[in-house]
Amino acid sequence: GYGSFLLTITFFLFYGIAVLCHQRNFVPLIIFGIPLFYFLLIIGPIGAARFRNPIMPNIALLAALGCYSLKQKFQEFKKE
Repeated sequence: GYGSFLLTITFFLFYGIAVLCHQRNFVPLIIFGIPLFYFLLIIGPIGAARFRNPIMPNIALLAALGCYSLKQKFQEFKKE
């Protein structure tokens, strides 16, 4: 259910953060990552949904970046 959704989003979130760190593209990481880590410090990894609501757009954007990066990587792998 909802737990598997959160695990999937979290996987893509951390992959997106890793991609930004690897590319040394720190401006989007600062814009989207700082509020995320701030709220995680306040509520911990298991927080009520009302505390996750303000940061869900940041989580969704970083997860989308991770998903897009994996898609690009698999397309390059298919071409070889």
